[in-house]
Amino acid sequence: RGLAFSPGGTVLAAADFNGSVYLWDTRTHREITALSDPHSPGVNAVAFRPGGSILAAAAYGNGSTYLWQAH
Repeated sequence: RGLAFSPGGTVLAAADFNGSVYLWDTRTHREITALSDPHSPGVNAVAFRPGGSILAAAAYGNGSTYLWQAH
């Protein structure tokens, strides 16, 4: 699984082989949301854009890259 902290360290993104990316609040240790694409065979890498405004996720198997607006 891939992991990435937001630039400020307050959000942890965790990739999962089920095709989802889970976002966790590092201060409260609670899940913020789960991002998923039903056509993704699984996610193996995640990264935040510098500044934290975009989250990228790389799917294994089909070579897709997914981008989400981070808030």
